[in-house]
Amino acid sequence: MKSLLTLLFASIFTISLVACEGSKKETSSTEEAEVTAEEVSEEIEQEGDISKEEAQKVLVSYMKVKDALVQGDVEQASSAASEIAAVLKTKGISTAEAIYAAAQNIANEKDIAAQRKFFNGLSEHTYNLVKSTKANESTVYRQFCPMAFNNEGAYWLSMEEQVNNPYFGDKMLHCGKVEETIE
Repeated sequence: MKSLLTLLFASIFTISLVACEGSKKETSSTEEAEVTAEEVSEEIEQEGDISKEEAQKVLVSYMKVKDALVQGDVEQASSAASEIAAVLKTKGISTAEAIYAAAQNIANEKDIAAQRKFFNGLSEHTYNLVKSTKANESTVYRQFCPMAFNNEGAYWLSMEEQVNNPYFGDKMLHCGKVEETIE
């Protein structure tokens, strides 16, 4: 009986230790996400320029990708993603390269689910670009769906306050909420 209790306490201690370690990892990734827009701004200043006009072109084409994914239109998403890639092809900074890579992946992908997965990365990098360059001439809404990607959640940008979810399309068109308004 004594060894059974010892084993039980050792198991509980081990599980608690593992659970706490997982919690620490989540905190550090959240902290990293909070400083990303500031880092992007510094990177643009130090490594090269993405002009406001180029960032605006990226944003316009990004919205086309988002709308195509809402509609489930693989071809239109590919075409709009190619527009983003064309704007950033010659930029040598890592933010532009990350946006370019995500756009190229969407452009080359023929499966809507895979395009939506790449769109998640494109959304984060475009958000940081918009925040750092102030590329938006009108209000941009950062929206969030908690159910995307098996309840991991995902963000996207929109020019409309009404939620039209690019991750689920017509299956759950209005799933999500506005998390941030960028003026």
